[in-house]
Amino acid sequence: IRCTDTLKIVTIQPSYPHIHLRAIQGESDAMRNSHFPTWIIILFFTIATFFVDGGSDDCPKIFWSDEFDGERLNPDVWNVMTGDGCDYGICGWGNQELEVYSEDNIIVKDGVMIIEARREDFINSTHHHPSSNDSSNQPSSYRYTSGRLNTDQLVNIDVFGRYEARIKLPKGGQGVWPAFWMLPSEWKYGGWPKSGEIDIMEQIGSEPHSIHGTIHFGTHTHKFIGRSVDIEG
Repeated sequence: IRCTDTLKIVTIQPSYPHIHLRAIQGESDAMRNSHFPTWIIILFFTIATFFVDGGSDDCPKIFWSDEFDGERLNPDVWNVMTGDGCDYGICGWGNQELEVYSEDNIIVKDGVMIIEARREDFINSTHHHPSSNDSSNQPSSYRYTSGRLNTDQLVNIDVFGRYEARIKLPKGGQGVWPAFWMLPSEWKYGGWPKSGEIDIMEQIGSEPHSIHGTIHFGTHTHKFIGRSVDIEG
């Protein structure tokens, strides 16, 4: 970790990180016809909040990190979210996403965590597909699986500092949407977006050479500010 360019991030309430690789509506020909059924996001993951007052400006102290140096996720740190969102009261995860999340798509090995988005059929016998207009009770059918996890109520960060991760992103493709982001642990100001959201990194698959950082907020209407950064590869 480089001890330079300390960035102070103001968090007005405790927050926790999310990581996932989404596949939303609008799949590309490459996704439909690919001979390689797996898209991979590899998180060479060092997530840390640094105490600004606990160390020097050039080398602040690490508040928390996970180096994925075991053979599986640490259950004391990570919640693995599964399904199509209906069990959490947000069918389609709020984005009419085309995949379901599965613990099988999250792999820890060789000091990294891998999230795989796979093109494979999945039948959910208990929930109705969120993007369909069919009001019957037919099982939901999905063509993609992926992984989603967070640290809610396990690692809640309420200090000033810098949050960072080393992430290897997929090469893009319409509908692919990897993200590293934060939500409040306590919704003190009301539901989303009143209590805020910090998107540290998002990559839109149709724009593979850019990543985006955004803050969402707003009392009566949804507002956001952010910018994009061009990347190589």
